[in-house]
Amino acid sequence: MNWRAIAFASWIDRGERSGFCEWLEGDRSSFPITYDRSQALCCYKEQMANLTLESEAPPLREDESGAIRVGNSRVLLELVIRAFQDGAAPESIVQRYSTLSLADVYGAIGYYLRHQQEVEAYLKQREQRAESVQQKLSAIQPDLNLIRSRLRSNNPKS
Repeated sequence: MNWRAIAFASWIDRGERSGFCEWLEGDRSSFPITYDRSQALCCYKEQMANLTLESEAPPLREDESGAIRVGNSRVLLELVIRAFQDGAAPESIVQRYSTLSLADVYGAIGYYLRHQQEVEAYLKQREQRAESVQQKLSAIQPDLNLIRSRLRSNNPKS
């Protein structure tokens, strides 16, 4: 028979004897094989040796205006982080911004959690810039209430 390992299950406890259970799948049936702790640890180390661990860059990129975007989308980092701070789950953030992938949202949140001070400083800088732009626009544009009142006075239907 051609047997292949499916996965390591969890530690099982059989009274005085504890062991590790590996499930094997055959052509017609499945059955567990129980190891003692030393055998299980040896098998676990072998499995971990086959696992490739690599560091990945966070799914963040800076656009031409200096804003940080998440993944390959145009969604701003501050939108994802503010939603997370407001209690939104990564899955609901992906639903809110459909161009994001779940992996990118988790990656952005993970980056935020590891670099909170730097990200908070960036968010504060972005808020200050937005306020500055809003003040400049307010100084350039006339008061909208004045425009509304002029339009209403010229419109006989009001």
